[in-house]
Amino acid sequence: MNLAIVLQARVGSTRYPGKALADICGKTLMERVLFRLEQACGGPQVLALPDTAENDPLERMGLARGWRVCRGSEPDVLSRYAKAIRRFELDRVVRATADNPLVDPQIVRRVCELIRDHECVQPVNGPPGSAVEGAAARALLAADRDAQDPFEREHVFPYIYRHPELFPRVTVESEWPRAERYRLTVDTAEDIERTRR
Repeated sequence: MNLAIVLQARVGSTRYPGKALADICGKTLMERVLFRLEQACGGPQVLALPDTAENDPLERMGLARGWRVCRGSEPDVLSRYAKAIRRFELDRVVRATADNPLVDPQIVRRVCELIRDHECVQPVNGPPGSAVEGAAARALLAADRDAQDPFEREHVFPYIYRHPELFPRVTVESEWPRAERYRLTVDTAEDIERTRR
């Protein structure tokens, strides 16, 4: 079975432009994400980047660490995943996003384990920014073929979650106590400051 973590990333951001290259204690946010995922899954995986020139630094960063790179549409992230699936002949995908420098390695490993035997794996109850999610390549390719809603195309998994009759899923419960107290994702400059602290 060909399973890979596919990390979606971009330099552009509506709420915090350039955040992927923002400094977090001597390393960029992107480097923090790459390192965390490498530690969780045992090595480099796949980067899904927009095909615009401003994202070239992210490609160089990934290639220098041994990550495979697939580039495609910036707004249509779902199509980027479908392209990566076809290019690298993936059977299972674990989706990660580059605004989560504090992703929980235990959740990453658990999703990687479960997706081998299930169609879809959805983490629940964890702090924002702590998790990844998984799907069979077949499910993501079907979503890419059928999803019309721009929200479904930008966020990759909503079409799958909206059709449980087609894509049965299992959930992964967070072990974080009082998870609602925490915010681990980075959308704003305030989030970056919190992450540095």
